[in-house]
Amino acid sequence: MVDGTDYGAPIDNLRAALDEAELDSVDLWIGTGGLPIAELVVPVLKPRAYLPIHWDGLWEPFDAGMPRPFSSPDLEAYLAQAGVALVRPGQFMDKWRLGVDGVRPVDNRAVKQGLGFSDAQTF
Repeated sequence: MVDGTDYGAPIDNLRAALDEAELDSVDLWIGTGGLPIAELVVPVLKPRAYLPIHWDGLWEPFDAGMPRPFSSPDLEAYLAQAGVALVRPGQFMDKWRLGVDGVRPVDNRAVKQGLGFSDAQTF
């Protein structure tokens, strides 16, 4: 409820959006929230791939590059069991293209170098 308007439950809204678009699944889910959210969303969206965002927080200095690698063993095991490919970021400004053959990395070294980042962060 926002200002007296019922916008529905998020999962119900996802289901309604899929129904309206006449979709049974999506190619890519971009999200965060770890295993608890995935257990709710994956059965509804049935994504082919998952791209995690904001697992590393929003408070670290950007110019230092990605502060830590994505790691969530319980989520990764769940995704693997569900047949969802994990698109694992390696550095800020990584770039991908979603096409008929899935999610593929696209070279973005020039942008990363312009920001002073390595192509892939070393931890």
